[in-house]
Amino acid sequence: MKEVKQPVLKDFVFEPLEQAINDIFFKVLWEPLLVVLKKYNLDDKLENAVTTGVATIIEAMKKNTIVMERNKISVTFTGKFNSTMSKEFKKMGGTYNPKSKSWNVPYKKLPQEINAAQGQIKVQDEQMQREMIQAMPGLDQVAELVKQNDEWIEENMHLAIEDMESDWKTASRDLSVSPDFTPEQRENIAREYTFNMQKYVVDFSEKQVVDLRVFMEANLATGARSSTLVKDLQNRFSISENKAKFIAKQETRLLSTQYYHERASVAGLRKFRWSTSHDERVRDLHKHLDKKIFTTDNLPIIHTGKKGDERGLPGQAFGCRCRAIYIFED
Repeated sequence: MKEVKQPVLKDFVFEPLEQAINDIFFKVLWEPLLVVLKKYNLDDKLENAVTTGVATIIEAMKKNTIVMERNKISVTFTGKFNSTMSKEFKKMGGTYNPKSKSWNVPYKKLPQEINAAQGQIKVQDEQMQREMIQAMPGLDQVAELVKQNDEWIEENMHLAIEDMESDWKTASRDLSVSPDFTPEQRENIAREYTFNMQKYVVDFSEKQVVDLRVFMEANLATGARSSTLVKDLQNRFSISENKAKFIAKQETRLLSTQYYHERASVAGLRKFRWSTSHDERVRDLHKHLDKKIFTTDNLPIIHTGKKGDERGLPGQAFGCRCRAIYIFED
């Protein structure tokens, strides 16, 4: 009896796909917003303000380094202060609160230039946020925008399959017969998984467009500062990066499972032994499948849920890292 082990999915197989998906998310979701942020000089890293006291404070307010909030009889400044700002606040009769890391200045002693600057900044904030909302693509545009920027997905799918083909030949070299895949068979698998990946990218992008628009409109309606908006956008950008990695890894893992299953079928292999990754992350259901032998026409239950039991191959369940070890009986 001979065995053909499904190779472990290597990072360099799915990483180009991850980058391709990230590029799409950037083009569809983030580039339109970045154009507006650049216009208002909010895309750069915050710089130290210039040299004069009041001018330094106003410059920091414009760049969102510090934020001004008016109370009944005083004004509170929060954010990052340099020595020039602190000296100026002291001149105004301000007091520093180390706990909240803020300066409190009597309203009557606040220079008129700072008051006027605050009004201008509020108007600019509202204008910038309106432009960002207008810059977002409509839901009817998302699918087309993804299509215009997704050529690397299909190309990287073909590269992933080439690597899997090489791994299969290495793993099955002891088989007496191991027929090659035809170009049509490889193309069909690549097309199927390219379509699936494109669908996931479109679905996520459409949801993000809706969520971003709702958030920005709420931010504008409540009069929140652009600093709040920019911080939230940074968090959402990180979410889209994580989503790109998840989609690339999950779909490549599914592609790998399907590819080796098709390859085994062509080679006449109908039995396989289930092999987990043998660590604490393995789900209980799959621990019970480990080392057991199954046939491809009688697959085990890999997931139980509200919709009933799901049968499948190792690696087909959500996030599954198990592998099939195909068995060749002489």
